[in-house]
Amino acid sequence: MIKNLSIKRKTIVIGILHGLISLAIVIPLLASFTDISTRSLVFLSVSLFVVVLVGETVYVWFIQKTFDSALNPVIDFSHSVAGGDLTRHLDWGSKDIVGKLVGAENEMVDGLRVILEKLREASTLVSATAEELGGVIRGGHGLGGGGLQHRSSRSPRAPSRRPALSRRPPRS
Repeated sequence: MIKNLSIKRKTIVIGILHGLISLAIVIPLLASFTDISTRSLVFLSVSLFVVVLVGETVYVWFIQKTFDSALNPVIDFSHSVAGGDLTRHLDWGSKDIVGKLVGAENEMVDGLRVILEKLREASTLVSATAEELGGVIRGGHGLGGGGLQHRSSRSPRAPSRRPALSRRPPRS
């Protein structure tokens, strides 16, 4: 049940529990060490509960704003990388968990840049090889010195099943 709650709701639950536990400790101490009447003790308990609840609400709001302000730049950065922008770099000075996340994001982008560069190099190599093969085929410098020939399936002569061999002069 708690596992499925958002961070904000988990923080609220923790704040309420913190307040209740604090009151559970303070109220019996007040009852035993002071001469407060039961009615005053109930009023004081309710007042303390409201003060603790307001304090915990402000605390939750502050924590939520802190998380939002720390993580929103990382989220924006991730969206820009997902959109193909590998030129960005996040700078974060702290060594906390957000700093580690920023470092991991930057390393991921660096790795993607390396992969992209390797793909460009491979693409250039494939393109150059294709052009070279195209020139060989067009220039008639294929196997056997006579270029590659295409035989139609309607040709009366069936194509040979052996690969074409280059012609060498007989050895003397």
